[in-house]
Amino acid sequence: MFDTKRLAPWDGVGMSVHGAFSSKEVMQRAGLDWSVSSRKLYLSDGSPIPGVKANVRSTDNKVLGIVGSDYKIVQNAEAFSFMDQVLGEGVTYETAGALKGGRRVWVLAHIPGEYKFVEDKADPYILFSTTHNGSGAIKVCLTPIRVVCMNTLNLAIKTATRSWSIVHKGLMDQKIANAKNTLIASKEYMGALCDEMVNLNEIKLTDTQVYDYVKKLILMPLDPSEVTRRNVSSKRTELMDRYELAPDLAHVDRSAYRFVNAVSDFATHSTPLRARSNYRGTRLLSILDGNTLIDTSYQMMKEVV
Repeated sequence: MFDTKRLAPWDGVGMSVHGAFSSKEVMQRAGLDWSVSSRKLYLSDGSPIPGVKANVRSTDNKVLGIVGSDYKIVQNAEAFSFMDQVLGEGVTYETAGALKGGRRVWVLAHIPGEYKFVEDKADPYILFSTTHNGSGAIKVCLTPIRVVCMNTLNLAIKTATRSWSIVHKGLMDQKIANAKNTLIASKEYMGALCDEMVNLNEIKLTDTQVYDYVKKLILMPLDPSEVTRRNVSSKRTELMDRYELAPDLAHVDRSAYRFVNAVSDFATHSTPLRARSNYRGTRLLSILDGNTLIDTSYQMMKEVV
């Protein structure tokens, strides 16, 4: 359970692009340098379907999404090119990949800064994603990693924003502004996160409280089958073990900070009982969209009296 060689959430999902000098090079090294084009849609009688079109990948003609006729395609490299403007300021591209069969393309970048709290250290990363199915603009999500265990700590803090969307316009001035604003927002979030971690460490918990919170996080359904009962009990035990026995938490008080980290460890590294081949990709999506388990545990701790 407590493997010292833990993987980051994006390891095994994308390709390493460390050292790439541009978003174009990132796409080439990650095998994402294919283009997307739009094609009309037709009914079985050959008549065109008005108001919609298909986004198609160039390499295999795969349909990535059905979108409105006014949808503007943004190619992969162009979607992330705004971050090229700050590569000389300590920002480095790290990993890139595709999810959902190419419908969602993502890039991970490491940003400058060293952040310490409660005798721990967090490295700041940013996860960018774009879609080709019309489901949204370019999304930016801050993804701090607790270095000692590779857990994600992108909490939904009220005093700082952890994710936002960028509308692609292609203008150089706008690209520079987007890049600068991203770094500013990242610094603000990381500062707020450090403060919040210190506050959580001040909230002490009894073992009884912890187990009650575990039961609330991992619910047992009414009238469960024997298999369900066994599975839920197994997951509860695993989370308790991560709270009580994880070596990277040995120096941490029995506190809200320890509990949130244990939940993050569970959400980041636990193998699903019925692990599918794409479960790592699903886990990465939960970072982009906010991990419900981690967010819920954090809100629970904020309500401790």
